Amino acid sequence: MKDPFEHVAIEIRQIAAGLVGLVVAGVLLTLVNPVLAGTVAVLFFFFVVMIGLHELGHFVMAKRAGMKVTEFFIGFGPRLWSMRRGETEYGIKALPLGGYCKIVGMTNLEDIDPVDEPRTYRAKGWWAKVSTVVAGPVTHFVLAIGFVYAILLGGGDLREAKATLTIDEVTERIPVDVAADDPELVPSGAAAAGLRAGDTIVSVDGEPVETWAEVSKQWRDRPGAEVALVVERAGERVDIAMTIMAVYGDKTGRRVQIEPFEGGEPRGFAGLAPEADIPAVGVGEALYLAPIRTYQGAVETVGAIGHIFSPAGISEYLGNFSSDESEQSDTRFISPVGFGRVAGDAVRAGWVEVFALLASINLFVGLLNLLPLLPFDGGHIAVASYESIASRIRRRAVRVDFARLLPVMVATLSVLAFIFVSALFLDISRPPDAGF
Repeated sequence: MKDPFEHVAIEIRQIAAGLVGLVVAGVLLTLVNPVLAGTVAVLFFFFVVMIGLHELGHFVMAKRAGMKVTEFFIGFGPRLWSMRRGETEYGIKALPLGGYCKIVGMTNLEDIDPVDEPRTYRAKGWWAKVSTVVAGPVTHFVLAIGFVYAILLGGGDLREAKATLTIDEVTERIPVDVAADDPELVPSGAAAAGLRAGDTIVSVDGEPVETWAEVSKQWRDRPGAEVALVVERAGERVDIAMTIMAVYGDKTGRRVQIEPFEGGEPRGFAGLAPEADIPAVGVGEALYLAPIRTYQGAVETVGAIGHIFSPAGISEYLGNFSSDESEQSDTRFISPVGFGRVAGDAVRAGWVEVFALLASINLFVGLLNLLPLLPFDGGHIAVASYESIASRIRRRAVRVDFARLLPVMVATLSVLAFIFVSALFLDISRPPDAGF
């Protein structure tokens, strides 16, 4: 597809001024608002670095296979800078939204100089085609493993984390109605009782407790009850009487308030969060554990993708557009607007959450690209595999006519367009909760 802004000319002094302006703006933003600066950095990684590496994977394998690559650009729109080395033009364009590499002869619809035909994508064998196409998604899996490795080293094995009986955080005040624009705040039960971060719960109502699950279940199942706690504080045991707050929530979890309402179910709430015991991981152990944890995350991502495209998942997603909150769910896509919000929440939470977000988004993008539908990379893998199998069965070269596959591409792009527009609407009308 031809870049519609290709013809726009930008002078060198404009480029230099723009780069200087970006550097200055970045420094000022970091000083004034570090969270926003971090969010911009995450978005830059997603839209420029991550997608650029994806295209670099295609580029490297295409070159190794002897294919002709005429362009490799980061971004779209007017050229900011470019240079030619051999037959390939390398450069940067003005709109930092991904990038592309142009491999000649990807389909039979392209008119190619007969001299270049042997070096087209379509003229190569199955392995050359598949290795070139799959290299893009593979970069996402490699990045995910790298982020998981860093988390294991710096944050420990989060999947093996266990809640302890030591209090990590006490919620001082909670909203009377979380759905209100400016909700009234009241002290939580734990804050009112005088519990503190660092206290370790020893017993509840005279019964010793061994796990946080025991404690939280008692509180969840006893809204409004008064319990007698014994906690260890600075080496001493302290008796504390706490009233478990009663809160009411609907099935969606988005309407929670202290006062009863129709359809609201009562549950106990204390306002405590436990410290987590996270196993530390060494450098060597992380080397083999990172691929395992990444694989586990990939399995969960496949399940999530399968669910959202299942009849039940589609029904849940469409229910998000209902005015009835009971029909809304957390089954949704996020647009760049929503991703920006989630990225901001991750930056506020810390680097571990940022790396976890980047690992999960790489897994999602990598797996999504392997769907056997054009124009995804998986669609090209499916076409190449069909051509290879059919050629062996028929004992002659079989080539797919991409003109017949255009309706499939149009249908896929239409679905993607609907997802983008609908996700953008949801992200604006009901911003996503990252849960960090």
